[in-house]
Amino acid sequence: MITVILDSNAFYGARWLTSIAGQNLIGLAAAGSCQVALPRVVVDELERQHREALGKQRDEAKAALSEVESLVNIDDIRAKFDQLLDEVSVERDALLARTGIRAAPVPANITRDLVDRDLQRRRPFIETGKKKSLGFRDAVIWETLLETVALDESEDTNFFVTRDVGFLTKNVSEQKLHADLLRDLDDRGMGRDRVVVIDTLANVVEAVNAAVAAAEAEAAEAKAAANPLDEAESHLASLLRVDAVAAAHRAELVRVATGALEALVGKEINDELGYGGDYRPPDFVHFDYPSAMESAMIVAIDLESNFIFDPPNGDIVTARADVILSIEGNTYKADYFMNGDDDVELVGELNDHYFETSTSIRARSVIEIEIEGGSGRFQSTDIVLEDNPNPSLSGEPSSVELDFNLEVELDPQLDLAPGDPGDPSELTRDQHD
Repeated sequence: MITVILDSNAFYGARWLTSIAGQNLIGLAAAGSCQVALPRVVVDELERQHREALGKQRDEAKAALSEVESLVNIDDIRAKFDQLLDEVSVERDALLARTGIRAAPVPANITRDLVDRDLQRRRPFIETGKKKSLGFRDAVIWETLLETVALDESEDTNFFVTRDVGFLTKNVSEQKLHADLLRDLDDRGMGRDRVVVIDTLANVVEAVNAAVAAAEAEAAEAKAAANPLDEAESHLASLLRVDAVAAAHRAELVRVATGALEALVGKEINDELGYGGDYRPPDFVHFDYPSAMESAMIVAIDLESNFIFDPPNGDIVTARADVILSIEGNTYKADYFMNGDDDVELVGELNDHYFETSTSIRARSVIEIEIEGGSGRFQSTDIVLEDNPNPSLSGEPSSVELDFNLEVELDPQLDLAPGDPGDPSELTRDQHD
């Protein structure tokens, strides 16, 4: 059976496989199409990350509300976060109790192997130019993967979902195992094709579907070849082969579409100087966002729906999917208070004049993919993110919802804009750092 082995970065933005792609993978495991192995160190690391994130959010909430402590019950906030912390372990156990999903234990007696690997400067350890190298947990994950593959008597493919540079070649975009790790497979008598690297949950779901469809087609074709006079068997084999080709085609389209989305992470979305001296948003920005945010940048894009592909229009296929955009930027303090924009969340204080802020926006991605080159040569030619008139009803996967509403009446004596040019008691805004 196909095994999917998950690195911790595969869970980004989706605690315990709660994303749409994660739920699809859970469904495949439940149906027996694959099994999902979570290295124990990954499980422990994820739990630590979730707890630390909640702890940070709790501290930030308390700090942000410290000036209005008399208006809210801080104990209620603390109790709610304690409840959320308890839920981390409950959700972990619920995931591992699902059919086809398990925690893969750390192999016994691997200390010597890890020390030798580090001393020999073999991946996934990475030299830093200092006395210590990086990659201990990655090395444990890799040893867990090797043992998982060794114990798999089916000889089926193992999909390793990771983006960690410690496992990959210098050209990370190729998504290929580093030569040190390929030699590990050779030394253990494992075929190099036993481990295939895939970068995202969405892509591994499609890879599993394609592999299952191909296996079903091959089995049907073998059966038809053994019974050449059975027209029904031959017809079934033909139908299954068509399905297999379609599944492989979709897998490649999804790979290109997800790559196009990933390329937008780190891009700024504010107006920029365009042709003719006019300021306009970047070509891909067709969605509204809080106007008070300056230096706004996309820091993450999470799929909120599966991709839908239009029939080809010539050599172009259009892909559509609902997404959640995580955006960070800076907001002038006066704008933050005066606008009362509930869509902007306070992250921290940048300086005397600006807050660091963030927001989440539900949008629809529209991606054009050129298929003229044939299989293996698909490429995206255009992408836009537009307003989504009918967003999903699900909650933003990385948000924390508290069971109370905060309504604060501002002190009329509070200076909302230190350094405002209209305030003669202050220096001008431009004179401040």
